[in-house]
Amino acid sequence: MKWGHTFRAWLLITVTCPFGLGNALAQGLQPTASDKEPLPPIEKLLGESSGLQFSIDWDFFESVQGWERTDARSLDRSGLHMDLGDLELERRNPSALEMQARDTSVDGRLPQLQVVLPRRLEAAEIDTRLRLELKPLGFSGKSYARPLAIRYDTELELGRNLRVGSWYSRPVVRLNYTRYDFQDARQTVDRSVPILEWDNGWRIEKKWNASLKQLVEPRIYYVFVPRVAQDELPNFDSSAQAFGYDSLFSPNRLNGRDRIGDTNQASIGFSTTVLSSDEEQEYLKAGVAQTVYFAPQESLVGESSDMSDRGVSDLASMVRARVGDTSIVSVMQWDPVRDELATARAELSQAFGHQVLSLMHRKHGEQRFTELAWNYRFSRHLVMASRLGHSLGEQPGESLQAAMTYRGC
Repeated sequence: MKWGHTFRAWLLITVTCPFGLGNALAQGLQPTASDKEPLPPIEKLLGESSGLQFSIDWDFFESVQGWERTDARSLDRSGLHMDLGDLELERRNPSALEMQARDTSVDGRLPQLQVVLPRRLEAAEIDTRLRLELKPLGFSGKSYARPLAIRYDTELELGRNLRVGSWYSRPVVRLNYTRYDFQDARQTVDRSVPILEWDNGWRIEKKWNASLKQLVEPRIYYVFVPRVAQDELPNFDSSAQAFGYDSLFSPNRLNGRDRIGDTNQASIGFSTTVLSSDEEQEYLKAGVAQTVYFAPQESLVGESSDMSDRGVSDLASMVRARVGDTSIVSVMQWDPVRDELATARAELSQAFGHQVLSLMHRKHGEQRFTELAWNYRFSRHLVMASRLGHSLGEQPGESLQAAMTYRGC
């Protein structure tokens, strides 16, 4: 049986227990298309060690001042949710205090803490939001290791919602302050960045019948972030966002908090949505958008600044549809300068009870990849995932991959 240029096959079996190996699913399920790319080592396929997770949705924070990590087990019976992962306490009421505390359990590490304080100033009709985050960064991987630095990230947001008929406008000003305290002899460093956003749009509705309606939404989104020196700051979690429809309407073109990208841009988009009258079910959404840059961006974390240098971004489009158990997702990136399709991805999925069959095709430059995937859930604990892929271009070949994952003991 001839498989083509290159063929790789492997099977991964993972057992995840509350005190076992940790989370592991298809992070390692990436196509292997060349002999130059060895199979990923097993430690790359295993997640970090896991503990317990709780979520509590009622007002208990007045008594949490004396809370310690060892007291968390007493919340077992009153908690609404317990799962694998870090310890998490949160309150989801948008009009009051929100608090998250994450801890990797009893190894002596500091917890990750985030507190959000939303308030509305009725007299000025301004919505305020204060976010405070403490996060340890840069563990060496040993359970007893101390972090390399503690990051304090503070952000104050002032915004106002304006609405006239189908038109809405939301100007927002954010003030971000980030400080790093190192555990060694290095000096503390910090950064202050103001961010200005102005989101404008029109929400036009058309009812087809009693249970179905259509939304048409033109949108103009402006964001300004000044250029601030960040070279002396460490980078533990920042990377470039993937280009796409949603990323054109984001205030930060980077993931993470260690870098905030400068920009002076306006994104113009148009979308249409078909959904149920109560807006609980979305059947179809399609949109297209492009960004105009008023100044070139500084290149950060290895990203390319070609689009901002030429003044306009690629054209981004997306289509997603769901009818019953069938779903379709398609995204495209069109380069207007070279007049060519730069990147495209289309996926068709069909659910059959406990199993999902999907067919995906992806194009990136001259590289093309087609994948047939099958996932089967035997029970709430046991999942089987398999992939059969074929690639053309600079790295042609075939790949067959499978993973069996068991969660729980």
